[in-house]
Amino acid sequence: PFKEGSDLIQRARNTAKEFSFSKRCMALFDIAKTNRNPQLRPQLPICTTRIAPIQRLLVSMLRMKKSYVEYFDKNSARVENLKESERVQKLKLPSAGWETLVEFESIANRCAVLSFFSQNEKQMLAGYTLVIKNGLINELKSGHLMVLDIDDMMSNPSANTNNTDLPRVRKAVNTFSDIGKTAVRRAIDELNER
Repeated sequence: PFKEGSDLIQRARNTAKEFSFSKRCMALFDIAKTNRNPQLRPQLPICTTRIAPIQRLLVSMLRMKKSYVEYFDKNSARVENLKESERVQKLKLPSAGWETLVEFESIANRCAVLSFFSQNEKQMLAGYTLVIKNGLINELKSGHLMVLDIDDMMSNPSANTNNTDLPRVRKAVNTFSDIGKTAVRRAIDELNER
């Protein structure tokens, strides 16, 4: 088990669930308007075992990171009772958690391609699945991954209109957080086993 990684993903799911309700979502959208962020509902994954829904969840949250951070900062200060304060603190991601989510998204983004083809195009690509898988393993082992450029996304949110053209930068895996490095190793091991 990868407790640190699964806890972080569960925290992201819980945050997405929190903002899937209209009143909280509208409060988040008000902050997004002020920040000129896109107003995106978090894409809460129904299927928790597939990689593509988790990747879409992470992208939807990372695109509105600034709004989430501001929402939690504002509402943490206003919370009057202990129970509500504990609820907000359980949802609030530390800044290192956001960076680790960026790293997780880069791994999930690459793995989702293989997952999609192996689930949907099995008969058409049967002979190429091994080639695609080995290419993915080599990419993960290369020491660098393309991660979302959060700074660019936050400074120029209107330029990023959909999830396919989001800005990415090359990041050395050895600069990943410990949890991010573990996630890369586990992804490689998992691909080798399949």
